[in-house]
Amino acid sequence: MFRGSENDFLASEFHRKCDNVENTFTLIKTEFNKIIGGFTPIKWESPEPGRNVEDPSEKTFLLSFDLR
Repeated sequence: MFRGSENDFLASEFHRKCDNVENTFTLIKTEFNKIIGGFTPIKWESPEPGRNVEDPSEKTFLLSFDLR
């Protein structure tokens, strides 16, 4: 759906493609050779500053791997 290197790493392009999409799995490889990501059933949206969103289904999870 969105690949940073193919979309100039633009947040605006991410939100154009991903806002209002639910049940997403995200993987990110950092410049420090780590893999981070997670799953959420919650729809993506541009957040209000300081606003947190809770997952009442408790299906959201995060992951982190060090590729050394």
